[in-house]
Amino acid sequence: MDSGSTCEVIYEHCFKKLNPTIKATRVNTKTLLVGFSGKRSWSIGEVPLEITIGEHPLSRTETLNFVIVKSDSPHNMLLGRTAMQKMGIVVSTIHGAIKFHTKKGVGTVLSVGEAGEETKKARRFLTISKERIPICDDTKEKIIVNNKYPKQMVTIGKQLPKHFKKEL
Repeated sequence: MDSGSTCEVIYEHCFKKLNPTIKATRVNTKTLLVGFSGKRSWSIGEVPLEITIGEHPLSRTETLNFVIVKSDSPHNMLLGRTAMQKMGIVVSTIHGAIKFHTKKGVGTVLSVGEAGEETKKARRFLTISKERIPICDDTKEKIIVNNKYPKQMVTIGKQLPKHFKKEL
């Protein structure tokens, strides 16, 4: 997930591994891409791909248009803002999770990293079934922000660190 990206990206090394039938749907277009550092490069085409997030029954499938990029990257693809909006994805980087709406309820995908990792590596995603997601009813609490107005309360997450609660 890359909320800073305006398009979906598939890196050339991943595109080359796709089924020949899928690769044949490639459209030769040139798109100017500007990276975080301001470096400019051109795409080498675009390809529509059907993407599924989650596991049945809490899954969602959409066809997204990916820009093919010739660049070294530890990633295979990036889903940008367009995908996030089209698929209704909400990202929580602090929790390493995404949530999204499905016909059967809200799906959740958690990011799982390797313990003791010193360098950032691509993470693999696991879908957690609805039965294994803890009930979140007791994860919020109401606090008074201004003692002059005790009836005006703010709802915050219980997991918020104490020093943040104190600052509020």
